[in-house]
Amino acid sequence: QGLAMAVACRVRIGALGLCTRATRVFHTSRRGGATANQPLHCYAMSSLNSNQEKKSSASKTKTQKTFPDGALLRTAGEGDDASVVAYPSVDIGANLVDDAFEKDANEVLQRAKKTGLRAVVVTGTSITGSQLAVEFAEEKSTDELRVYATCGVHPHDAKSATETTMSELRELASHPKCVAVGECGLDFDRNFSPQDTQKRVFEQQLALAKELGKPVFMHCRDAAEELRECVERAGCEFGE
Repeated sequence: QGLAMAVACRVRIGALGLCTRATRVFHTSRRGGATANQPLHCYAMSSLNSNQEKKSSASKTKTQKTFPDGALLRTAGEGDDASVVAYPSVDIGANLVDDAFEKDANEVLQRAKKTGLRAVVVTGTSITGSQLAVEFAEEKSTDELRVYATCGVHPHDAKSATETTMSELRELASHPKCVAVGECGLDFDRNFSPQDTQKRVFEQQLALAKELGKPVFMHCRDAAEELRECVERAGCEFGE
């Protein structure tokens, strides 16, 4: 059973019907407008920040190119043969059920639409958080912007897992709106949960993903070798 691994915010999610490159555009900053990683040479964000808007306008004047407001674009070719290609994109790690977004989650989704995202995957990091993520996805999803969820127990929360956690997680992860198990994995940097507990809860979630035939949204910090050992021990493999 192949498992998809989210690395540097880029992953394929076949359940969405898109071959995607995810870009954290909207929720990486709480002040001064959104910020963006730009693996696709994005000409994005002109509507979200006044300084970016000025730079974008100057760039347009200089190059004589006009870009859709906030679109995720990439130039192809050179000189007179240059063209602009738009990429359908998905944000695969949106923490929109966090308390920080209680008042402006709808505004974030509106910016997502304006920027050209096709879908957003809301991250579940605990049983409660996963339930909220599924409910959020059910409530906010539209034809213009599809919203999905992941369901899992983050390594920081592994210490809180009980005998009923996996059965509760199985029910949540079986929901049609859940496209991956996670966020789960190992964090040996902060060690908010004991390392042995992190491994046990992670492997339980690998087994669940294998049972349900869903990819895994992984978290890994200072534990690459141990994470690979867990994957192999669970009889899983990394997807291409």
